[in-house]
Amino acid sequence: MNWDECVSKHSSGHSDDEPGMPHLLTIRMPEAGSEHYFAIQAVDVAGNRSPITFLETPVRSSSDNDGDHMEDGWEAANALDPTTDDSREDGDGDGLANLQEYENGLEPDDPDTDGDGYSDGDETRFGGNPRWGFGVPCERGSRMGS
Repeated sequence: MNWDECVSKHSSGHSDDEPGMPHLLTIRMPEAGSEHYFAIQAVDVAGNRSPITFLETPVRSSSDNDGDHMEDGWEAANALDPTTDDSREDGDGDGLANLQEYENGLEPDDPDTDGDGYSDGDETRFGGNPRWGFGVPCERGSRMGS
């Protein structure tokens, strides 16, 4: 199929939003777990076309068979069960549920993802970043280590 046939077949319609405003384009993926590359071109009512912009990063559709808001592939890679809602469990005991670990890009089986000596839960609660190794910010008037 050539580009024009593909665009005609997969076009999403039009937008009545104000010029200069961001547009959300929602595309239904043909199958869960598939990877797709996209190109975007705007066409106004007069038929004027913008240059085609190719998105260099593939978009991967996700599958979440148990409906717990965590991708099945991530669950399987982290020894969780993609057929059971285990989003509220905290297998590593760091104070963060699996869904929080997923949303923050953490390891659900490691209580200290960045290895800095502070649990992921403590870093999250006290404003640190559990992925960067900077620990927990000191409370006003206190000193680290005291």
